[in-house]
Amino acid sequence: MVLSPDDKNYIEDLFSKELRDPVKLIIFKKEGWKYLENLREVLDEIVSLSGGLLSYEIHDYENEKDLVKKYNVDKAPIILITRNGEDLGVRFAGTPFGYEFSTFLEAIINVSKKSTDLPNDVKELIKKINEPVKIEVYVTPSCPYCPNAVATAHKFAIENEYIIGEGVEAYEHEELANKYGVSAVPHIVINNGARMFVGAYPPKEFALEILKAIRKA
Repeated sequence: MVLSPDDKNYIEDLFSKELRDPVKLIIFKKEGWKYLENLREVLDEIVSLSGGLLSYEIHDYENEKDLVKKYNVDKAPIILITRNGEDLGVRFAGTPFGYEFSTFLEAIINVSKKSTDLPNDVKELIKKINEPVKIEVYVTPSCPYCPNAVATAHKFAIENEYIIGEGVEAYEHEELANKYGVSAVPHIVINNGARMFVGAYPPKEFALEILKAIRKA
């Protein structure tokens, strides 16, 4: 992936208007991650456009187990989008290219603000959750419907400290995708398969699926 001059101008303008608090990307790599160098190049470019508010660091999933445990990471490659190191549960497992790049930028903005544009009735539903919930949204870079599903999972995580919201690139996590029978995307997995569904549900319906998964609805 290469950013065009228009892309760079758009991102610089977006960041100058929307970034608030510093955002640190905490990345866990694994051996054989073929997109790592391309990702570094893109990240270096967007960091340079952030006015000093965006940074990243790369760690080894296999050899930095204390850090893996600290951030409750169970797969790699993965990017944690943190508010200057504060983990809000907003993650993308894999390389956020293709349609997911815009979702990645949106997540950076929302984490920076620690706020979302979810409707109030959805926020109230999400507040009912008082136990750990992991949402994995399996996607592919060419899926035009996937970004909304990933963005919703990210927003739920920002709104509730019990929630982890992950976009998961299915091709880069093929073993997990096969485990959960991913054949169409977005494919949503809640709490390691306690509930699964396919499709970019509106936020309220998505929230209700989570509540069903934890037997609160």
